[in-house]
Amino acid sequence: MPKSKKTTQWISKDKTYDRGGIEGTRYFGIKLTGENSTKSNGANSFYIMQLGKTPFDTKPMHKESLTDYKAYMQFKSIVVDNPEVLKKGKFKLNSNGTLPKSLLDILGTDKISKEIAGVPTRSECQAIQDSWSKN
Repeated sequence: MPKSKKTTQWISKDKTYDRGGIEGTRYFGIKLTGENSTKSNGANSFYIMQLGKTPFDTKPMHKESLTDYKAYMQFKSIVVDNPEVLKKGKFKLNSNGTLPKSLLDILGTDKISKEIAGVPTRSECQAIQDSWSKN
């Protein structure tokens, strides 16, 4: 008898990424879906958040949604592999702890991998995501 393939139906739901903080930092990500999304068409919206003094004290580090999860992956790469970028230069965090426009403009694009060492391109992020479904 042939083996039956088990089909799975993906249900999109809100999600928190790296809730304890990326690599011991106070940064983490969220995905908002459906009616919780900040996008007018209900598409998923992604935000980089910062932990406050308590686990319930959090704030977004930008106003507009990131383009997609790949942009969050690129930010995470900066935090892990090149954190000094967020402390000085044109990508330094704003005085209120939010992300500068110069960084937000290139997160989720291939341009960021040319500007900041160690940041994956969109296709490299996609390859990483594709590898997850093969495990």
